[in-house]
Amino acid sequence: MWDTWRIRGGGEGAGFYVRPGHEDDPRLIHDGPNQFGIVLRPERGECAGGPKSLLNVAVHNLSWPDVLTLDGWWVESSGICRHKDWGETTFCEDRPDCPIPPDGIENYLETLPDDTVLVRVCCHG
Repeated sequence: MWDTWRIRGGGEGAGFYVRPGHEDDPRLIHDGPNQFGIVLRPERGECAGGPKSLLNVAVHNLSWPDVLTLDGWWVESSGICRHKDWGETTFCEDRPDCPIPPDGIENYLETLPDDTVLVRVCCHG
């Protein structure tokens, strides 16, 4: 449960790099307004998300590489994970059904299908 959430990252240097030649693709997702109502403009070639096929996931700028999967897993870069159906927090190595091994978030993103939409979201709990 979050108090607030916003799509962001591209305008603050913490988003995704866009594959060369796709900088103007309308499917790219850009930052929403911040808490002050200001939209930070991204550097050309950076965005808050989009289809994986448009993003250079291997050369990314993820300063907070936590992942929320569509099947309900929240996995932090530290290896701590939580599933939507259980309340405790544990480490991924203790949960064989967790889809992302510790220190494997980048590899996990690379294995996703090209039509998967990746988005940087800032959550405040």
